[in-house]
Amino acid sequence: MSKPEQKRAMPKGLKAKSLTYTALIGISRVVKTAFIIASCSILLIELVLVRFAAPTFFIYSLGTIYLKGCYAVFGSVIFYFINIQIPKEKKKFKSSLYVTNRITKLIINLDFIQDRLELDRHPKAKLNLESFTNAVAKTDPDQSVQTFVDTNFKNWAEFLEFLKQESNSTLKDLLLIQDVVDSDILEYLIKIENIFNLMTFYEIGVSFHPARWKMMNIDFHGIWYNKIKVQKALAKSYTNTLKQHHEKHYKEQVLPNLK
Repeated sequence: MSKPEQKRAMPKGLKAKSLTYTALIGISRVVKTAFIIASCSILLIELVLVRFAAPTFFIYSLGTIYLKGCYAVFGSVIFYFINIQIPKEKKKFKSSLYVTNRITKLIINLDFIQDRLELDRHPKAKLNLESFTNAVAKTDPDQSVQTFVDTNFKNWAEFLEFLKQESNSTLKDLLLIQDVVDSDILEYLIKIENIFNLMTFYEIGVSFHPARWKMMNIDFHGIWYNKIKVQKALAKSYTNTLKQHHEKHYKEQVLPNLK
């Protein structure tokens, strides 16, 4: 298959933006603004204002200092982009599958809270504190909780202890590579971990006190709210990166086998 045919054969949905492009848009707005101002100032001074004599020596000195500052900003941003931002984006690309799989596993486990409370687990479900209050009132904390086919917990205390450990483990693993994980994702995961850590468990398998169980609506709502935030931040930060992986796989593994 010729190169033009290979290009036509690739599904549009797999087309991803380049690493250079994602590295560029990943630069903070402040740095981008400073770079644009410095670049425009250099062009304006070097191509236009240099033709005119400065009214006073003081203004000439200020102009010289400002121009040097613009060159310094211009050079610093270019250096940062080449030596820091692009390598960081490459590292993010290499670790993206691990990050997304780790977070997705946690989200699937957290979804079982809504599922076992008989609440809609869809990310766009319109839930509120009242929804969780009513669901908790209808749920017996001493009943067994089944998640996957072969996973069954004696009661809600045991089930939530398991989710607590999963949350703590996920956050611990991601903090080891926090330089390539979106800060918003870490923020919401920390909030979820904090909610689990504030839950009162006596010992594994021991049920909740009735008064404590009634207050679990606040905890469940907080977990649900931050879980949705994690999903949105994950989609925003890693959708294009995952497309890059799929595009790479398609080019290297699929296209060569097409006849």
